[in-house]
Amino acid sequence: MPPVAELKKHHSLPKLRDLGRQLRRSGRHEEAIEVFSALAESGTVECKRDALAARAATYEKLGQPSKALADGKQIIDLDPVDVRGYLITGHLLTLMRNLSLAEKIYHRGLRFCQEQSACQKLQARLTSIVNPGRSLKHLIICSNSAPNSQPIVQGKVFANLHALEELELSNLTLTNADGVFATCLRTLRVLKLTNVIGTEAALPWLEQYRQPSQPFPFLRELLITPCSSFAKMMAYSALVPRSLRGSKTLQSLTLDVGLFGDDELRSILHGDQVLGISDLRLINGVKFRDCHAEMLALDNGCLNELALQTSPVTGVGIRTLAEKCPSLKRLRLTDCFNIGLDAIDGVRRKGIKVGFHLNADS
Repeated sequence: MPPVAELKKHHSLPKLRDLGRQLRRSGRHEEAIEVFSALAESGTVECKRDALAARAATYEKLGQPSKALADGKQIIDLDPVDVRGYLITGHLLTLMRNLSLAEKIYHRGLRFCQEQSACQKLQARLTSIVNPGRSLKHLIICSNSAPNSQPIVQGKVFANLHALEELELSNLTLTNADGVFATCLRTLRVLKLTNVIGTEAALPWLEQYRQPSQPFPFLRELLITPCSSFAKMMAYSALVPRSLRGSKTLQSLTLDVGLFGDDELRSILHGDQVLGISDLRLINGVKFRDCHAEMLALDNGCLNELALQTSPVTGVGIRTLAEKCPSLKRLRLTDCFNIGLDAIDGVRRKGIKVGFHLNADS
């Protein structure tokens, strides 16, 4: 084969790429690496990414995983959105038995992933390195996709996660896949759902979790926003039956209650339900009124921090909270227009820090 420098003079970059692939297929790996290396130093970022991916595959064929790993990492550095860098790097780390770092790479890829098919590949790789003998404890699946093109995550992704403790999902559509997602719900300590919707298939199995016989026994932190039918059902499954099954582990709750009716909000905020919660944040609380503040304050000795957004609560309500919640140290009010400054000053005199913000656009 002529020197690569000569080839570059007489061949376009696409033809050089095809030449490198042909050399690799014919087993001439060293020559293929020369061509891919030349391509990696030339052309556009896209050309460099293609060349690095091809060279990584060739290095792996030659039994040089460390060099292939370096190429995978370089792709990530060049373009964090290109899923190939995460797939290559995670695959090689798995081959090198560095499963912990492989998990982190796949998690990072899912944060940047913008295409449904790419997300599914990363999820499949992540699931493949989890088994009952070594169960994943922390899982984050986040998509940057537009709301009308959210990736669909099937419940089978969670099939082997028998010891999952922290789960964070963002900008996704969840299906039930025969309810196997329910496998991990029993072990969760932290659950965060941001802009996660469920297909109709996801709702029937979730309905059963409203029964006291199906516990979230260890949940200590829950975040669900914004509100949707699926999100509301999930909140109910985690919160409403708590007093019936005696679970008092929940410490932090962030919840968009915009779609909750009055009775539903009362069920969520009933004193026994929130007993033990130290940090409570209610977003889009348009139905949280003084009567709900009274209910929240009833026998609640653990509430340390409360945040209300877009609530019609008045000074009467926040004075009730200040008087009946002995542990309350911080109160954050956003777009709560019915509260006067005299009421806020009165709460502050009790040693409670009050943040009061009115959005000019509201």
